Amino acid sequence: PTPFSEPETQAVRDFMIQHRFAMAYSLHSGTNATLFSENNYGWTEPSLYWQIVQDYRSIIPNSYTDIYFEPENILQAHKQPSTILAGNWDIWAYFERNVLVPITFEIYTNLSSVLPTSERIVLENSTHLILEWFGIYGYFTPEYMYINDLWNDIRSAFDYLLINTPRLDFQDMGASYFAKSNDHIVIGFDIKNLSPRLNTIQQIGFYDSSFTLIFSHIMLYASYSNLWTFDTYLSVLENTDGNYTFFIGNDYVGYREFIIQVVETENTNSGYTIGLSIVGLVIMCFCFKKFLHGKSKFY
Repeated sequence: PTPFSEPETQAVRDFMIQHRFAMAYSLHSGTNATLFSENNYGWTEPSLYWQIVQDYRSIIPNSYTDIYFEPENILQAHKQPSTILAGNWDIWAYFERNVLVPITFEIYTNLSSVLPTSERIVLENSTHLILEWFGIYGYFTPEYMYINDLWNDIRSAFDYLLINTPRLDFQDMGASYFAKSNDHIVIGFDIKNLSPRLNTIQQIGFYDSSFTLIFSHIMLYASYSNLWTFDTYLSVLENTDGNYTFFIGNDYVGYREFIIQVVETENTNSGYTIGLSIVGLVIMCFCFKKFLHGKSKFY
């Protein structure tokens, strides 16, 4: 009777509010098709969705993309979007939760269950025809023996979802320490978005140790690299354990934690070596002059 009145849709809503998704599948049966979110003019992301259809055609059976429901003049001008689009999970996901690619993925069809032999006339007169359709279970539910085959048909589409998840790769990392100020530090990153299709949805942020946003950088497009250099003060990043911690990312790509250690050394212009590490992954970080002479310490 009302939006999210049913416990099943409440569960989906609550889960999607608690998490952030760049791409999502809603699985259905009844036909083989791929349906994308719409607005008043057609697909909400027409260029991107058309690319995805072409990708699917190369990795899953054509039956899933022969019917891909590209909308064309289906929204009549005199109707309000609220009445046309009400109830669609993908519309809610796109406009309310910023899911760039919400797909209704139809994965099974059984046309034999809609033959006239699967119907029984309950009432027929001059004004009414009431049919009992006893093929409804077979229409939506595959026989057990076919389930593995169905999964193998569409498995590549799930690999595709994972591959296209926006995520960051940090390349050619380096840090240099300048003694002009007591704790002034400049760090450079070559950041790449590894998704071949999706951008990072929102800008990449730089956060201090208390997870307060210091500043944000550009949104990275699919397969795009950007050299990002920033300068800050170690005192801004200082943690209670004496290290200097910062985070880079956003709600879609996740957050990478970096820890800086500053160690006094001898015979260097700056007087310090900076060690920069990622939790779970050691990354080299260097004082430029010392690195060139092979004397840098790594952490």
